[in-house]
Amino acid sequence: MKPAVFLRIASVLTLIHSILHTIGGVFGKPVPGPAEQAVAAMKANHFILMGSPRTYWDFYMGFGLGITIFLTMEAMVFWLLASLAQAEGVRLKPIISVFALGYLAFAVNSFRFFFLAPVIFEVLIVLCLVLAVVTAKRTEDVRRAGQPLRACLSLPLLVCLKVDSKLCGIRSWRHEVRPAERGQKIVKRCLIGQVDRRQPQAPLEAVVVKQIIVTHARVEKVAWRNA
Repeated sequence: MKPAVFLRIASVLTLIHSILHTIGGVFGKPVPGPAEQAVAAMKANHFILMGSPRTYWDFYMGFGLGITIFLTMEAMVFWLLASLAQAEGVRLKPIISVFALGYLAFAVNSFRFFFLAPVIFEVLIVLCLVLAVVTAKRTEDVRRAGQPLRACLSLPLLVCLKVDSKLCGIRSWRHEVRPAERGQKIVKRCLIGQVDRRQPQAPLEAVVVKQIIVTHARVEKVAWRNA
């Protein structure tokens, strides 16, 4: 499979992770009992922090919504990286590896302080990112391996000689007649001499071509110079 596929799967998993986190973790209602009492205590106890009155419930909601924002942004980034992975897979490998390590640390943190559901999503995202890195490497190796073969097959077509001809010739004397000034006829004569003996003198330039179309045309009759 291509790395773009794994990156898009990681994007979808990250977006689902963000939605479930927002619905269940941020705006979910606490169950009756100790959890409900803890939430009530977080809302009731106010304190001043850096000049602003806050509660631990404010911190809880702020951090929760912050995670939602970051997860949504990462889902969008993974989808955009998938669009670039086909052509720039090798260059994207360090970026994808950083995200994979980050989600691995995220999974360890969730396992230590939360519960199993987010850990499963984060491990799946890590797996998709690692597979995207591995397949990007294999795709690049295949592309490089195919380059010598294509080079050998197209070797006769690699170089084309391009000549910019600069043809001039022997011209007769020419008279340039200018408008009359003060009633006098002014005739200015200049000489156009022999230049390059009608031979192409441009240097040969090597250019690389991908495809050459040769027209097999035949000239059956040619008119004489005095025709």
